Amino acid sequence: MENPPEPTVGFAVWPVLLTLEGPTSMIGIVVSALYSDQKIPRTDWHCEHRHASRAEFAAHLIAGGKEIRRLGVGAKDVETAKKIQAKAEAARVKCVIFRGATNP
Repeated sequence: MENPPEPTVGFAVWPVLLTLEGPTSMIGIVVSALYSDQKIPRTDWHCEHRHASRAEFAAHLIAGGKEIRRLGVGAKDVETAKKIQAKAEAARVKCVIFRGATNP
């Protein structure tokens, strides 16, 4: 019997989850600001998308106009989530931390 092939897809469960809600273009501006902020490492947060990069995804959102959208964001820890929340609130995008860090 042959060994199964190595997995090609991985996944992670982010300990802190947030939602960003507001005009699509403003959410794009927040994602772009997060992507550009070197004080928030790119490995400390995630948002699901089908674009080649987060920068491309942000540009797509910015072009989206005033349609209201909700975007889920995963964060490594509460401190990162609070930084994301501050960026969102500065752009007048509603941000809710709806699951804080959990203990195993």
